[in-house]
Amino acid sequence: MPKHRRRGGAAARRAPNDPSRTLAEALTLYSRGDLELAAQHCRRVLKGRPRSADALNILGVIHARTGSPGEAVKLLTRAAREAPGRPEVLVNLGLALEALGRHPEAEARYREACRLPGRTAQAHFALGNLLRTQGRAAEAVGAYLRATELDPSFAEAHNNLGVALVETGDRAAAEEAFRAALDAQPDHVDALANLGALLAHHGSPVEAEHVLLRARQLAPERPEILQHLALLARRTGQGGQALDALWAAVRLNPDNAGAWIDFVDALAAADFSEVDDPAPYAEVVRACLAREGVEHQKLAKVSAQLIRLATDVGGWIEHAERDPAAVRAAAARAEVLAALAHPLVCAALPRLVLTDLGLERLLTEVRAGLLEAVRDGTEGLPAEALRYGHVVFLLARQCWLNGYVYVRTADEAEAVEALVARLGAEGVRTAGDLVAAGLVACYRPLTDLPFVDSLVEAAKAIPDPDLIGLLVQQVQEPLDEEELAADIPVHGTAANRVSEAVQAQYEEHPYPRWASVDMHTPEPLPHVISGLFPWVNFDDPARFASPRILVAGCGTGRHALMVRTHYRGARVTAMDLSRTSLAYARRKLLEAGLDDVQLFQGDILELEHLETGFDLIESSGVLHHMEDPMAGWRILTRLLRPGGLMKIALYSELARREVVEARAWIAERGYEATPDDIRRFRRDWIEAHPETGLQDFRDFYILEECRDLLFHVQEHRFTIPRIGACVDELGLEFLGFEVTQPVRAAFEARFGAEADVMRSLEAWDAFEREHPDTFLGMYQFWLRKPEPA
Repeated sequence: MPKHRRRGGAAARRAPNDPSRTLAEALTLYSRGDLELAAQHCRRVLKGRPRSADALNILGVIHARTGSPGEAVKLLTRAAREAPGRPEVLVNLGLALEALGRHPEAEARYREACRLPGRTAQAHFALGNLLRTQGRAAEAVGAYLRATELDPSFAEAHNNLGVALVETGDRAAAEEAFRAALDAQPDHVDALANLGALLAHHGSPVEAEHVLLRARQLAPERPEILQHLALLARRTGQGGQALDALWAAVRLNPDNAGAWIDFVDALAAADFSEVDDPAPYAEVVRACLAREGVEHQKLAKVSAQLIRLATDVGGWIEHAERDPAAVRAAAARAEVLAALAHPLVCAALPRLVLTDLGLERLLTEVRAGLLEAVRDGTEGLPAEALRYGHVVFLLARQCWLNGYVYVRTADEAEAVEALVARLGAEGVRTAGDLVAAGLVACYRPLTDLPFVDSLVEAAKAIPDPDLIGLLVQQVQEPLDEEELAADIPVHGTAANRVSEAVQAQYEEHPYPRWASVDMHTPEPLPHVISGLFPWVNFDDPARFASPRILVAGCGTGRHALMVRTHYRGARVTAMDLSRTSLAYARRKLLEAGLDDVQLFQGDILELEHLETGFDLIESSGVLHHMEDPMAGWRILTRLLRPGGLMKIALYSELARREVVEARAWIAERGYEATPDDIRRFRRDWIEAHPETGLQDFRDFYILEECRDLLFHVQEHRFTIPRIGACVDELGLEFLGFEVTQPVRAAFEARFGAEADVMRSLEAWDAFEREHPDTFLGMYQFWLRKPEPA
């Protein structure tokens, strides 16, 4: 038994029957953390004085701290009844109510305490905290201001005032508040961290670094301080320091999802071409690829760079560029396959699409060379090739991820069909047959091939995890999707010929294929919006506590999963034209443990009779593929409740200049939207335009996405003035563009950071004309439907 408990027990035995002294001892025990003995003292007092407000108050707080807020509310309600003029009792009651999620009642108790005479700074502070957690930052500012007026030395109130002011967009006042907190308490870690973060975003980098390093010195265990230091380093072009800080942050708290996401973002932007030893960074990337909850595809470019720099694959890439036939001839030999067996390559192949033309050329030649080696039977495979058979299985998974985009010759196509026929007739019996089956999977999915059953049986005898992964990807998952598709409800049919054509495209090629996404810690929707647009306030944030959300055009479910995990309490309905895409979506949602997203097949134009009242509607990359985008946009607006939010993503006319050029080139040469013609187009385009920006689009490296990018049956492109006209016609309020931090910083440097400027479509139009690649992905912007007057 701990010593302090023995001393407390002895003190209890010696204490005379004096309620005042017993309460004093209870407070002493409470202050030193001995909650159990403190509670015993309070109960002793209540036996003799059941209406003792002090004992009820202390005991209620103890219950709240020990995870019994329900019992705490009962005790504190009694205490408030016995001592109606004591603000601290009402504050404690409010905190217990808040812990139970009874926010309106908590707010009422705080406000009641604020109206009492005397020392009510803590009541105003608690009220401010509640208002801010509900997204009511402007109201919270008033509460914090009153707390600091009543107690100018209240450092925590000054700090939280600064946080609320940041959320309302008043950065100058926020800076003053953080500095006031530090005047009151120079070592206030939160105030140092918050001031440093503010200065890192918008102030002096030198002072920001000084402040954040002081915070780091005081609280080395706080990963968010390292995240702020990393942001500062990235803003000042010190990518290496940013990586070091974020790596330290994720090691401090490996469960910090936000730190991992930030680290992957920083790693994705890094350039290792000048480092003396790239091998350690290759291992870091490999570790990130093994991490769940981050989007691995972001690491495609840096993975390709490190594969070139830190492995023997780099030499083979150069060899393939100089003499592809020689690489093809050597493909089955140990030296090529051993290079491809590097841990980074093996981690990347099944998890992301490698968007590097040199790697694509090498893998295309290796695939062709291995096929030649087994053309006349697997006896042609040397023992080295069998030893590295897992590389073939991983290459097959890469080919599936990229939609089998690698170019193939007529001879290869013929050889694959002959191999399918032979394996179908003879079955998969030997290790060589397993490699041959893997080679087939490098050219076409295994689903429904005649030798699949024998391949599955053979795999049972050889527990190769890469072979199992291939079978799951190309056999089990398609079967699961086929079953799941049967249970997806249908709401209407494709409404017109364009919808029918779009539906046919995505039934043939579900879009997009994806393996992983960033899994953010869920936040209240008003918090997310305040983080993006600090000038946006919510009159009634409680309406967003469990928001009804519609994802209109969810494709294969990536968007729906991100929405479901990003917004706390989200109730998500997601729809799409393509049943095949929806089946993929259902499988991925179930893999993530999410069975509560409601999916249905339908056309936006057929949603007129869907129940209205959505709190948020998101539609990304969908409206611009409709015959009349405004027709769909009007329907979505009608489905949105007054005060509800809408996020839209549309193609930019300026940013897609090279896409327009490529589409014209395709039309002139008569390429069709078939897999073979898409492969042929890519080969011809690369030969004719080796250095164009089109190769910077990830979509270029995935067959389905290349079709969506360049061969889509319907595409509208927008300008910012056109978006403004649409928003005005729909009667919506423009809240702002969602852009990356570097874009935002450049915009603020050019036009300022005032709320009116950040929401100015005219300013953003001017900025895009100066920087036409700003919206290379899409315009992504947020709107709000006004409340009725």
